[in-house]
Amino acid sequence: MINYNIILNNKYIIKYLYICIFLIIHQTIGAFYLPGVSPRSYAQNEQIKLFVTKVTSTKTQIPYDYYALPYCRPKKANLQSENLGEVISGDRIENSVYKVETKVAKTCEVACVKKLRKHDRDLFVNAIKDDYRVHWIVDNLPVGMFSTNEIQETVFQRGFPVGFRLKSDVPKEKGKYKYYLYNHIRI
Repeated sequence: MINYNIILNNKYIIKYLYICIFLIIHQTIGAFYLPGVSPRSYAQNEQIKLFVTKVTSTKTQIPYDYYALPYCRPKKANLQSENLGEVISGDRIENSVYKVETKVAKTCEVACVKKLRKHDRDLFVNAIKDDYRVHWIVDNLPVGMFSTNEIQETVFQRGFPVGFRLKSDVPKEKGKYKYYLYNHIRI
């Protein structure tokens, strides 16, 4: 018959049991897998899908669907399946007109040409004024940019600005701004 009181009172055996339990838990956590997060290798010229989600602003706190702004739409729009976190955060993941290929050096390619009406132009201008940021997903990862904060640290920010504004240098338009869209993206 085993005397469990002797075993439980022996501090060396207890330490050994703790180490065994730790190693078992550590191995289990190391084998943890989330669907869609596993590493993937791509062959040359293989296409990676670029999805669009939303535009957000820290100034207004109101997110909009990406296509609420008059960006070029694909001929056939498809909503992508979403996980619970994306549903709770209100993301709508949709396909885009952008074509991304692996290991192919491209300098500039026209995604689409679109003539904007005054109303469309005003939507973009207001988005730039309110500091809206565009959010994309490539290979299940968020697209973002590096920037330098006030204390000169390099930080990663999700998304990128819709555009920017500069004061006009034309004497007749003194004090007015000119608005520009970011239409060249480097991934």
